[in-house]
Amino acid sequence: MRPSLTMKTASLRRLTLLLLTASSCTPVTPPAGSDGGARDGAPTSAAPMLEVIVNGVHYGPSPATASSGARLVNTHDPQTGQVTSSAFSLTASSAEAGTSCGVSAQRSGLGVMPLGQGTYSFAVQSVRPNLNTVSPIDGEGESATVPQGSWRCTDAGCNGSSLAITRMDPSEVEGYITGTWPAASSSALAQVVCSFRVPLTTYVP
Repeated sequence: MRPSLTMKTASLRRLTLLLLTASSCTPVTPPAGSDGGARDGAPTSAAPMLEVIVNGVHYGPSPATASSGARLVNTHDPQTGQVTSSAFSLTASSAEAGTSCGVSAQRSGLGVMPLGQGTYSFAVQSVRPNLNTVSPIDGEGESATVPQGSWRCTDAGCNGSSLAITRMDPSEVEGYITGTWPAASSSALAQVVCSFRVPLTTYVP
């Protein structure tokens, strides 16, 4: 007995429904080279950055110039191999914001803990430094500049300032320095914060 037209129509409807259901469950594969919807040109790592805050007024964050960078140099005793000094320095500027910062910190003594990720207080002292204290590198000090002026401390004048290295690897360092420093043009004090992310151009562990 031959199937009726009504039976044929019902069968076709069931087949169409099955095909539509199967196609709706088939995952869509992105084209070759696609990231599945991520923004084109998204950076794989953060770019160098500088921000200066003076008495609560923000300058930045803005891109740091290509000449910005930091150095970490550890010196070892030739006999024991122990670290005898650890020095960190940084110069960074932003042409876009008209700002700059200078950072210098050191600790010395046989077997002293090298500088690295952590928070340090500035305390000029003649005895071996504690684990969380540093002093400015001789003749350098800490500084910050914005279009309206600049501020700087040296030697014991930096006591009470803090340096935080929040991330460091052999190629990059990120952190901030903060303190109350006198203006270069007067004795007026200002609360200064300088946040940075710059290449680590010299690394001697």
